Amino acid sequence: KLLEEPSENGVCVIELTDNEDTRKMWPFSFRAEYRVELMEDRLKTTLLISNPVKATSSEPSAKEFFFTAALHSYYGVGNVGACKIVG
Repeated sequence: KLLEEPSENGVCVIELTDNEDTRKMWPFSFRAEYRVELMEDRLKTTLLISNPVKATSSEPSAKEFFFTAALHSYYGVGNVGACKIVG
């Protein structure tokens, strides 16, 4: 789901939340938010993962989980020699 309409500032925010189909693959309640910002001299990406259901809930998917991610971005560039990676 797109959370913010595309802006003049070059920001896009999308969200994925659990549903019946996702819980067949991964039995947890979750919310994932991915934010992409086009900045003057860089591209900034942020991934936030959360469990929106309290552990005291009687809902079966209301379980604690641990999550790690590795974002591998592949960008087509005209001149790779002019690129630099910082961070």
